[in-house]
Amino acid sequence: KALFIVLVAGCSSTPPAGASDAAVPDFTLDATLVVPPDGHRPNFTCASNPAPSIADDPITLAGTVETLAMNGTLVPVDAAEVALFRAGQPIVLSRVHSDPTGAFSTGALASGGHPLHAYLKATKPGFRTTFFYPQYPFATSARPELVPMVSDALFATITTMLGSTQHDATHGALLVVVADCDGTPLIGSTIVVTHGNAPAGRIYDLSTIVPGAASTFLVLDVPDGKARVTATNGSLPFPEHEVVVRARDPECPTARGTLTATTLVPGL
Repeated sequence: KALFIVLVAGCSSTPPAGASDAAVPDFTLDATLVVPPDGHRPNFTCASNPAPSIADDPITLAGTVETLAMNGTLVPVDAAEVALFRAGQPIVLSRVHSDPTGAFSTGALASGGHPLHAYLKATKPGFRTTFFYPQYPFATSARPELVPMVSDALFATITTMLGSTQHDATHGALLVVVADCDGTPLIGSTIVVTHGNAPAGRIYDLSTIVPGAASTFLVLDVPDGKARVTATNGSLPFPEHEVVVRARDPECPTARGTLTATTLVPGL
C-alpha cells in the first residue's frame, strides 16, 4: 500500500483558509500506463468516476496514525492530536487523540448526506504540524485512513540526504502520494505543483532515499498560500486539485514550519 491518505504532526489546532475541489476530468482508460518491474498493472477502473455527490450520514473518519522510519517501516504513534476542520471556516468538527496502537476515530458526524469539505490537522511535540487535504471531499466511513507522521528529526535527515534545505520562515513543504484505484503506489508517476500560474517548489522522489516510499514526493520551498497539484502516469493525467501550503501554523506563528499533505488517485 501507499504511504497514503493523511499526514500528521505538531503545535495546536487552527482554522486557516480551506481550498476548493476540482472537477474530475474524463480519462482514456487505454492510455499508455507505466507498469512497474513486478508486473503489477495499475488499476485505473475508477478513473471515469465523478466526484462524490452524496455521503454517509452520519460519517466517521477513522484510521491509524503512524510514523515513517528511514528503513521504510511504519510505527504507530500514540497521543497525536487529530483535529478535523471544515474547509474555509474556523469550525472544528472533531478533536481526538490516537491511542497506543495509533488508532483514532472522529466519532459519528452529521453530514446531511452531503460530502464533507474538510481537512485534517494533526499535532504532537517533536513532529511538524501537518495539514491534510483530501483530493475529494470525505464521503464514506468505509475506508480506514493511514495517517503517516513526519518527525522534525526525520524531516531534517531527509532534507540533508537530499542535499537540500527548507526555508520555513517564508515557504511551506508539501508531501504528495500518487496511487491507483487500489491504493497501490504508481511507480513511474510524476507530479506537477503550481502556485499562481508558475511551477512551484523543488520536487524530490522520496523512494530514492527511503525504502517503502514508492510514489511519494516531497516538495520543498512551496510559496505560502494556495497551490495546485496533479500527476501523470504514462500518458494518463490525474485530476488537479487545490491545497493550502503554509510557512507557519497561523495559531503558532513562532513555531517551526509545517507540512501540507495530499494524495493523488485517478478517481473514487
